[in-house]
Amino acid sequence: MKLAVTICLAAALVAAPTAARAQDAKKGAAELLFKDGQQLLADGKTAEACGKFEESQRLDPAIGTLLNLARCYELDGRLATAWQTYLAAEKMARVGKDKKRANAAKDLAGKLEGRLPKLIISVTDRPAGLAVQDGGVAFDLGLLDLPVPVDPGPHRIEATAPGYQPFTTEVDLPEGQAVTVTVSLSKAAEVKVKVEPTLTTDTTKGDGKDGGKDARPPPPPPDDDDDEIIDDDATAGSPGRGRRILGLSVGAAGVVAFGAATYLGLAAKGDYDGAFDDGHCNNDTLVCDPTGQQITDDARGKANVATIIGGVGLAAAAAGLVLYLTAPSGSDVAEHAYVVPVVGGDAIGIAFGGRL
Repeated sequence: MKLAVTICLAAALVAAPTAARAQDAKKGAAELLFKDGQQLLADGKTAEACGKFEESQRLDPAIGTLLNLARCYELDGRLATAWQTYLAAEKMARVGKDKKRANAAKDLAGKLEGRLPKLIISVTDRPAGLAVQDGGVAFDLGLLDLPVPVDPGPHRIEATAPGYQPFTTEVDLPEGQAVTVTVSLSKAAEVKVKVEPTLTTDTTKGDGKDGGKDARPPPPPPDDDDDEIIDDDATAGSPGRGRRILGLSVGAAGVVAFGAATYLGLAAKGDYDGAFDDGHCNNDTLVCDPTGQQITDDARGKANVATIIGGVGLAAAAAGLVLYLTAPSGSDVAEHAYVVPVVGGDAIGIAFGGRL
């Protein structure tokens, strides 16, 4: 019992910095891709820039990267894709309690709505197994007969269904206009196939002695004697003392981890706010220069690490409290454990303790 809890705690405390190092590696690669995208965009290579922003967002999702990606799509003429990306940035900002950038993303998406082409696909008959594609991408059948925002330009519409001839057509969608495509499937010619009967032999019968069944005896039941559990505390001189000591140790480690997470979280917030106070990030558009982007990304990284360490710390404190309270008692001396909040001038945390 003691060994298992100690190993779990050690694994949890080691996993946090390991995850942080992996995240830092991804974040570094994402930052390089982000800077490449900005340079390509400045050079007028819009399509290539969008690819860099996409990969940067995949490695290290960030609101600033999404906003730059949406702007890149807009400059590349992919209006519906840009509109959807602005909305995704708004949602991500609201989840992160970033009201300024959420409102900015919403406004930018609203400015595109009047320019969006609308594609309406109507199917005269919807046979079983119907599948519709737009440019090789599956089209949601629940959106049939509805105006769906799409990128302007040519679109290849395909429809298939078992027993019907494939349908294909191409249409061009200009900005701000709705185009309806009517899909009409024709039944394919029936092909009759003559099937000759074949003679089969029943191989399921046995030799007549046991009906063909496997006569091997079932495996013996497991030996329950091997599952006997021995409580180390039952053989100790003072029942429960070892577990209470372990509980206090685990709880103390959790308190230390939570305190470190609190400090790191406050530092991250200070760095993030400083990027805007120093003028590296625009308070209106919420778009940052490379220095501001680096500062805000680092701040988010610190906040993520603080969240991980804080979660591990709280879990360890809870585990220590459970170990302490569930330890058997062999004396009449009152035993207790406590967890209390601690508030200081520059930090907050929790304190854990008890009587052995």
